[in-house]
Parts: sequence; structure tokens; C-alpha cells
Amino acid sequence: MRPSVLALALLAVPAAAQPLTVVAATPANNAVSVPLADTVRFTFSAPLSPTAPPMVAFTPEDSITVGTPVFSGDGRTVKYPVAHRPQTYYVHLVLGAQSAAGEPLERPYALNYTTASSNGSFTVTGRVTGEGVSPDAAIVALLTLDPSGGIRLAKAAVLNGTSGNYSLGPVPVGAYSAGGLLLPYPPAARPFAYGFYDPNGDGTPDVIVIPFNVNVTLRQPAPVTARTLLDAATAEAGEQAPDQQLVLLPANPVDSTGRAPLWTYTFHSPSQAELTTVLATGLLTFSSVVAAPGGPPTAGPVPIPFADSDGVLATAEGAGGAAFRDEHAARTVLVTLRGGYLPDDFPPATAAYWRVSYTASEGGVPVDSFGVFVDMATGMLLGTTTTAGEPGTGPPDVFALGVPSPNPTAGPVHLPFVLETAGLVRLSVLDGRGREVAVVVEETLPSGARAARWVPGPGLASGVYFVRLSAGGRTAVRPFVLRR
Repeated sequence: MRPSVLALALLAVPAAAQPLTVVAATPANNAVSVPLADTVRFTFSAPLSPTAPPMVAFTPEDSITVGTPVFSGDGRTVKYPVAHRPQTYYVHLVLGAQSAAGEPLERPYALNYTTASSNGSFTVTGRVTGEGVSPDAAIVALLTLDPSGGIRLAKAAVLNGTSGNYSLGPVPVGAYSAGGLLLPYPPAARPFAYGFYDPNGDGTPDVIVIPFNVNVTLRQPAPVTARTLLDAATAEAGEQAPDQQLVLLPANPVDSTGRAPLWTYTFHSPSQAELTTVLATGLLTFSSVVAAPGGPPTAGPVPIPFADSDGVLATAEGAGGAAFRDEHAARTVLVTLRGGYLPDDFPPATAAYWRVSYTASEGGVPVDSFGVFVDMATGMLLGTTTTAGEPGTGPPDVFALGVPSPNPTAGPVHLPFVLETAGLVRLSVLDGRGREVAVVVEETLPSGARAARWVPGPGLASGVYFVRLSAGGRTAVRPFVLRR
């Protein structure tokens, strides 16, 4: 088993505002003998967005029942009706939130308490350091094993400053390990890093029998593409329900090659009416489950396999991203990538797509932005935006034929294409010998991005076929495989 946390959805900051923080919590941190009927409250420094409840990981998950969150009248406090078990240690992590002004949570918040009569008498102290990263805002946690062998959070704290010193307790005598986790939050776009108490250097957490002076070093894992960690994330979600469907890849900072050290995936289980959010790295996966009685907040499942993030960034760089970087070379440019059906953005949510967002900041204040849209199934460029919040400007002036999907196929084929200018268009299908077996489109169409659907006739045999696009004196050809 793995520790469960709710992955933070990383959102671009639209404007400068006061930092959003948790300023108070109920029960008090490190409280003991908490009544079982007590509610959990978090109070924030500013009113929250009523459409984006805080992202909170309640642990241990199998010993607490959490009701629907309730906002206070001023929008600053969120109350969670809970049902506790007696004599149990609880650690709740506020990992993300968004103010009504659009400001994201500046740093996580850790709430520790117990419903037992005593919370122990020992305190674990130590220092968190980083290799190339600052420990500020890192979550440092004391871990223990539950009777079933799973890892549990015994205590947790969030570092506020760069010294890295921490103190966790009081806790009873026992066998523990310690770990640190640094999550990337806007607007600072901190890197992702994690580490364990590992004095012998074998790469696995070591046990602390007598808790004192426990040091942890945070290290950045190697960045990978989005599809690299998909199988691990799918397996993690499948532990919750077998019918999980990938419906969203929340925004995640990426480097100039489209790689990141961690990726967030959101799955939906129709049978359980639940959303499972998985944060995956090369070594670890974390997950959290929330109820979704109204279904997924998207138009449908993400296509599998989808166009991978490295190719998407290459397309975005060529469509204006590289020029945006050059224009803002003296500023900080953050690039984020999110995928799925996003009906509030361009283009219309008729297909899943990647949105690449470039945000330039100066002194922590966003000053300019640029966006690129890429079809998730085909990797084809769809269009761009020029400023944050403005609607898409529509498809760029290109002539392109997208990748037929699915490929291979046994049935209908999705055929995307982009027209540079209006005019007569002919879209046809050829067999392996170059003979035309079907005319899918033959009409005058305006410029822009669009798609056609072709259903193979029953008389066509399995084999390699080609789709051919002809318009404006130009021709493009793409192969695909028909399997019968």
C-alpha cells in the first residue's frame, strides 16, 4: 500500500493578489482526546472560490468518514462533517485551494490530532535539505506501519522557511520512518522533489526505533513524458475500481521538451461514481478518491493512447511557443500542459485536446501569456490564444492532415484535417495498391480545423490503407491499418 494524498491541480495565475494561506484549523493542531463528533474546519486568509473546494487529503482514509464540505457565509472557512474512530491518530493535509480572486494556495497545511487519550511523549526533530532545491514549503512526515502492513502518516508538518529544521510530536515510542515531499505550486513553480530517511544510502526508507534527530534529503527525480507514467497511474486507480477511465490530465509544469518529474491523472469509475486522482513519479504513486455522483467533469474519456507530451511541446514551440520564450527571455516563463475535454476553452469540446500555456512573470506578477491547442488523439495543431482569458483565435494558417484514429481500427475512422484557405476539398481512402476505395469528403469548405468520419465497407479486407487530402493544389497522405 502507499500513502494517499490528493494531487494538486496546478493552475496558471491570472493576476497578482495577496497570498492564500490557511490561517486557522479546528481541532487545534496536535490536539488530543478530540471528541468523535467534532467537525474539521479550515479557515483561509481570503474568501475561496465557491466552485473549487479545497483539495484535502484525509488520513487514514479507512478510519474516517467525511461529509460534504460547507462554506461559511464569508467564504473563508470550510467545514467538513466527519465521523472518527476512537483512539486514532489523524493527519489531514490541505494540498490545494483557490481564492475567489483566482489566487492558488501558497503552501500546504498539515493538521494533526488524535482521538486517543494520550498522544505520546516523544518528539522527532531533524532537518530537511535539498539537492538543488529549497526545502521551503516541503511537507515533512513521520511514517509508521499499520497492522496490515500499509504505510500510515503519524505526524506531518509544512516547512515555512529555508532552514529546513522541523519538529514532529509528541508521538509514542515505536518504529517509524521519515520522508519529505516538495510539490510544485504556482506562482513560484517550485520543482518536485522527495526523499526518505536513508542513512545507509540503499535507496529505501530506513526504520527509526527511537525517534530523534532524523534528517531527510530531497532529490528531484528525472523528468519523463506523460505516457511514461500512465500505466503506473492506471494500476493505482484500478485498485479502487476496475472500470476506471482516464478523463483529465490536470495542468502540470513541464520543461521545454514536454517532460516533468511528476504527472497528475484523473480517472472516473462509472460503477462507483467516484473520481480517483493519481499523482505519479518514476518511483511512487499517490492517490485520492472523491465522490462524483454527477459523473466526470468532462465530456468523455481521454483517448488511449494519446499524443505524448514531448511531441505536443515540439508542436507548441513551433506554433509560437519558442518565439514567446525569446520575447520574454529576461522574465520567468512557466509552461504548463493539461489535457482532456475543457468546454470553457477553445476549441469546442468535441474531442479531447492538450492545452499548452506559456505564462511570463516579472517579480512574481504575470505580464503576458500564450496558449496552444493540440488534438490529443492525433497530435495535430488546432489553434492558439494570445492573452490569458481571451477566447481562442481559431486554427492557424496551415494545411495539415491529422493521424487517423483509432489506428489500427476495425470500424469507424476519425479523420482530422486543417485547411489553410477556403475551397474545394477532396478527402479519400486508398488501398495498399493506391486504388481509391472511398470518397469521404468532396465539397467546398471554409478554412480551419475540422474532421470527417469514415466507416469501412464490409467488403474491404484487412491491410494497410491510406487517407489522402487534396485542397488548394496541395496533397497530404496518412497511412492506417484496417483489421477485420
